[in-house]
Amino acid sequence: MNTKQGKPERRSGLSFVLSIIFAVLTLATAIAIIIGGGKLLSLGGSAYYLIAGIAYIVLVVLYFKKPQAGLYFSSLIFLLTIIWSLIEVGGLIYWDLLPCLVVPALLFLLSVLVTTTDKRVVQKQRRLSGGFS
Repeated sequence: MNTKQGKPERRSGLSFVLSIIFAVLTLATAIAIIIGGGKLLSLGGSAYYLIAGIAYIVLVVLYFKKPQAGLYFSSLIFLLTIIWSLIEVGGLIYWDLLPCLVVPALLFLLSVLVTTTDKRVVQKQRRLSGGFS
């Protein structure tokens, strides 16, 4: 964490706006799929949605505490969603996979965008690479 006069560095401009959009969309998605997932589970369906909803809430908290770790967690959520979708659908059937993957793909892409515009992550990457990034 870089500090100026003892205060932590804050996000500004585009990074701040993207962070807020990411948090709001991810939390809204999480709440919706937790509610729907709970209902589906009570009817004997898959627990995936309930688990994914909780994971998205954890993602938002993790992103604001450690953005780079949040990106890794977002990647894990998306990868597990792809695997679950392929198993649930039974193969590479485009129209059946589309509703399972669109929102998770958009949230994943937004998490990549938010992380790459965060000065804290960029500065850390430069320090780790010896200034060659």
